[in-house]
Amino acid sequence: MTTQLTIRSFTQDDYPAIAELLTAVWPEYPTTAEAMAHDDGTNPQYIRWNRLVALEDGKIVGQAEYTQFLGMYHPQKFGLWVSVHPLHRQRGIGKLLYAAALKALEPYDPISLLTSTREDQTGAIHWLHSLGFQEVKR
Repeated sequence: MTTQLTIRSFTQDDYPAIAELLTAVWPEYPTTAEAMAHDDGTNPQYIRWNRLVALEDGKIVGQAEYTQFLGMYHPQKFGLWVSVHPLHRQRGIGKLLYAAALKALEPYDPISLLTSTREDQTGAIHWLHSLGFQEVKR
């Protein structure tokens, strides 16, 4: 059986599935659709942000999100995070989400991207290094 992967911008209806995904990725930090929608709604209008979702056979299995930082705003500096459900890793979904996020950021001509993970997430650290990210703070 062949699966079909689609990447698209998120919609408000995706909040519950994204919250479920992020809770599976980070079970120590569970989140809810309501909390995510609230946080997103507090962004000032000048902050550029978006989420992209990866759907496999219609189910969200990954997401990428980018944002500018309110506390250290610069029009060309962004944060970028990619999360793939643990049961769907090692299949290139993260790289496709990352590439789609970079494409979505092109109109803003970013000069830097910041990301983060925990130091016990050695697979994520290796993956980020493979994309060219360098550790600057631990």
